Amino acid sequence: EEFIITVLLAPIFETLFFQFYSYKFFQYLIKDIRLEDKTKECIFIICSSLLFSAMHSYNWLYRVSAFLGGVTLNYSYLYFKKAKYYPYLSVVLIH
Repeated sequence: EEFIITVLLAPIFETLFFQFYSYKFFQYLIKDIRLEDKTKECIFIICSSLLFSAMHSYNWLYRVSAFLGGVTLNYSYLYFKKAKYYPYLSVVLIH
């Protein structure tokens, strides 16, 4: 049961919430703000990674490693989104 939850279900739902939906929500929030695309991407990566790490609050070291993992996953999502190469599925597999 724990294996199914942590290895199979967690990547699916975490990618859905912390990359897919958070990206859509972020785009909605900043649609009228004039910033360079790179700046918007950095803000998204940092904000979404902070949310991701907040959900992994077992201890401070785990939170830091979850933040760094979140940066990697969020960057990957943006990379595959630009490449138009199944960003959601790609990040689920990386996760």
